[in-house]
Amino acid sequence: MSNYKLTHPLYLDTQMMISFLAYIEGGVSLESEETIKSEGSKEKKGSGSAKIKFPTLSTILGLEASATAELASKNGETRELKEARHHTSASLFNALYDYLDGDDQIRRVTKVEELPDLKPGQLVEISGRYAGNPLEHLLALFNQWFTYFPNGEPEPEEGRSRQRRQGGGNRGRGSGQGQVTTPEQAMIAAAQRAEEQQLEYFKRLMQQMKEDIDNSPVHDVLLERPEGIRAILTVSSDYYSTKTNEFLMAGEFTALGKVTRVLGAGDKINLARRTVFGTAGEAAIEELVNGVANTPEIHVDAANPVVESPALQILPMAIFV
Repeated sequence: MSNYKLTHPLYLDTQMMISFLAYIEGGVSLESEETIKSEGSKEKKGSGSAKIKFPTLSTILGLEASATAELASKNGETRELKEARHHTSASLFNALYDYLDGDDQIRRVTKVEELPDLKPGQLVEISGRYAGNPLEHLLALFNQWFTYFPNGEPEPEEGRSRQRRQGGGNRGRGSGQGQVTTPEQAMIAAAQRAEEQQLEYFKRLMQQMKEDIDNSPVHDVLLERPEGIRAILTVSSDYYSTKTNEFLMAGEFTALGKVTRVLGAGDKINLARRTVFGTAGEAAIEELVNGVANTPEIHVDAANPVVESPALQILPMAIFV
């Protein structure tokens, strides 16, 4: 049995992969032709052709696969079959990965002590638990929460709900039946209006941040190793989708790509940097995280989106298993 390893890329930057292959091979052949001859007992002539579409390659590279077969007899004794075979993006990656691995071109990162020796541009591989982007997860959770509960909290019990409606129903005005609003009721109504305005502002902020991230051409996601190393993977939106994120969620995966930055002592990367809120500074992010953590209606641990050393940033070619 041949000694080979099959990988399955869940994220694959096809443009980077094809560029590497083209340089190594002096061009990329996306198909191969094989001729098979065998003996035949009677004369047979004919030809056939078929077109087969490969969704991944046809979408990314605009290709259409085809297969042709020619059958002919030579003095009634031989049969010739010509078969065209086409690669998929995953098969091309497996070929490239096998070549790079066999040629010792991949630097594997497993220890914190190895980080200072890494240089931007090096091809590295790192394995770990996929943590995604904690800010994206938080925004998605809030967006879903407000879809179910527009007022920011589940409907209270009937008795409390009736009391709340009665306490704030007049909003500082009479009931129309001669009832006079007391100063205490007016203060309660004013406090409720302020709370509603603050909630509305918070909802708009969260929605805008989610739109900023969704519309960004790139996303920042994390791989975390047990030793405490965190790899920030800058993935392209052309190859990364919500479906990809769901496949990767909470699993153990390997990333292969180019180092773009190694964080030293005191260095930080803010995963909110692709939103307007990210430009407000670390103090604003800390306030947001604390606000979420102290929200009684939503019991969630708000992960800090600021990544500190030991960490490195990678432009990945692939995330695979």
